[in-house]
Amino acid sequence: MTHAERILRFLAARPGTWLDDDQLSAALGIQPRQAVNQVCRRLAADGRIARERRDGKIHNAFAGSGPATSTARAPQRAAPRRPGPEQAEAASLLHQCADALVRLNCGQAAGRLREAAAGSDPRQALATCRWALERLLAAEGAASLAEAIDRWASAPGGEVAIIRSHMHTVRALGNEAVHGASTVAWADARVGAGALLQALARLTPRTAAAAPRSARSGSRSAGR
Repeated sequence: MTHAERILRFLAARPGTWLDDDQLSAALGIQPRQAVNQVCRRLAADGRIARERRDGKIHNAFAGSGPATSTARAPQRAAPRRPGPEQAEAASLLHQCADALVRLNCGQAAGRLREAAAGSDPRQALATCRWALERLLAAEGAASLAEAIDRWASAPGGEVAIIRSHMHTVRALGNEAVHGASTVAWADARVGAGALLQALARLTPRTAAAAPRSARSGSRSAGR
């Protein structure tokens, strides 16, 4: 047991009793007396004991009401940091993208997006959006973004152009995240996830009907 623990226990057993350093040193057999002085000053600074001048000498008394077993303060845990609005919105969009990818038989990509949504790194979130896009292209057996969009071309030409625009946005932002071309913030991740979601939302209702049978079977194996 340390000197501090012994002093605390001794004073705690005598609530309301004021003892100076010499009395504590004699009662507890702690030598030299300066050791008691140093310990009591530290305990007083920590708020564990009261220490004040009485009758011309500094006296000590127990300041708490519970048992004293250690001078160590309980660690103060920082309150969990709440995500800002941009991070929360980006996470919501990433989860919606994951849902859409599940409907497109890209379960592995969906899982990665959910992990990114639960993380705290916007750069990783954007890079995962790009990865999910590449995974989607591979699942459809397409060699390029243009080829994949052609396979989904049951929509009017203007619709395909919108899909292409959204997907190029995802790829461009994802490239910046992967290669460190710029500082990536949650606002960027929100834009990338939003663009991916817009493209997926337009693809989901028509993919099963538009994609060739071989592409659909390939998506089931590649997306898992």
